[in-house]
Amino acid sequence: MSLNQKKISFFILIFIFLLSLPILIPDGNAEEICDPESITISCSEDAYVTQNNPDTNYGMTSSFVVGTKNDDLYEAFLYFDLTEVALLEDITSITLILPIYYAPRAMEIDVYLITETWDEYSITYNSKPSLGDFIDSLLIDVHTSFLTVTYELDITDIAKGKSEISLGLQTADTSNSNHYIHADSKDGFSTGARLEVDYLECYEDDSNDDNVDDDVPEDIPEGDDSTTSIPGYNPLILFSCILLGIIIIFMKKHTTKLNFF
Repeated sequence: MSLNQKKISFFILIFIFLLSLPILIPDGNAEEICDPESITISCSEDAYVTQNNPDTNYGMTSSFVVGTKNDDLYEAFLYFDLTEVALLEDITSITLILPIYYAPRAMEIDVYLITETWDEYSITYNSKPSLGDFIDSLLIDVHTSFLTVTYELDITDIAKGKSEISLGLQTADTSNSNHYIHADSKDGFSTGARLEVDYLECYEDDSNDDNVDDDVPEDIPEGDDSTTSIPGYNPLILFSCILLGIIIIFMKKHTTKLNFF
């Protein structure tokens, strides 16, 4: 291969590379759109325990109790499977929804993280797991109509990134008698405790590239010198075409043996 032929081959390779750049480099018209979405995670297990019946299990009742009632202390435990949530990337919030249908007095319920395992069909006061980190308190208003009212608590920071989470509920003040709530259980007639997970579903919208003419004004006033930018147009295409012309001129000037010129 002669020196001129090597030069021609080199320039052709450069041209092919430059011509492919418009395909390799995105033109910037694709817009990322994020739609707000939400899913509900129902409670997988729930149960309550009482101090006066330390060896009795209350894992199949239609409701659970938290607080002090008739000189007895009640605590509740909730477990949520977050396998589905762990697959989500852009989570904006995770909220505990607690449905309460009876509260004779205003009170606070403290919510704790539980790290020890437990089973709703065997947990008792004597076998209950230890309370972990304190998350927050729920302020419960007086509610005696027996119609369910939901209370919400943001647990995003503590639940995000986990594949499961267990929570413990107890009264903030054990010195006051008859400060308690009745809440709907998953085994009851209505929806029990649950988590509402809000997240963003993001995707790239390149619809502008499919319909270029939609963005071009139909009527341009006479005498208007303004230019119209066509979506999807990449300046590298024009540059590559100009470069091709320069290469052809150069090769025609410096070679005499190429029949295709």
